[in-house]
Amino acid sequence: MTIMRVGLDLAKNIFELCTMDEHGHVVQRKTLMRNKILSY
Repeated sequence: MTIMRVGLDLAKNIFELCTMDEHGHVVQRKTLMRNKILSY
């Protein structure tokens, strides 16, 4: 499985991260707080 796309919804305090494979299927969704985004 290869991650082809990464989507990041930028908000004030909470970010939504979504990764998709080569077929357009969602591989992972994650909700991250602003202070955790760089460590992830």
